[in-house]
Amino acid sequence: MTTSLIRQFSLLKSYKIIMSLPSLINNVELNPKDCLVIVGKMNVDRQVTFTIRNKTSRHIAYKMKHTSPTIVRILPGYGYLNGSEIGTITVKASKSGSPMPNHPQRITILLSYTSDNKPDDPVMFWRGAVNARGHYKKMLPFVFSETPIKDVSKIIEPIESEEDEED
Repeated sequence: MTTSLIRQFSLLKSYKIIMSLPSLINNVELNPKDCLVIVGKMNVDRQVTFTIRNKTSRHIAYKMKHTSPTIVRILPGYGYLNGSEIGTITVKASKSGSPMPNHPQRITILLSYTSDNKPDDPVMFWRGAVNARGHYKKMLPFVFSETPIKDVSKIIEPIESEEDEED
């Protein structure tokens, strides 16, 4: 069974998403086959930097720049990278680059949790903070699916539109 949380965000200007990963809840036991998968897809020609920080030390455990489309997979171990618990994942798009003609600037982030331990007990693990201007603004829930996602494009829920306020 795969529980998946997916959200599509609109890129207004410079862009950052911070996702705080969960503590273990509901006595869900996890095994080495558990995996955390991050998938980023963009229809803009921009460079994207994935930065993953450890929860306790805040040191950077993983940092890589990608040009869209990009897929980042962290295996194995739920919520862990290099033996340290993950605290935050930051995904930031550079200001340079141009959008595809007649398309809004969007990025899709998919967090997928797979476990054989509790197949009938799906739990919503992640929530994300979205901000197009580089500072924390508000929380938005991810879409929760109890079934494995085979075609991501069929279940993407667009973000609620926001006016781009001029500073």
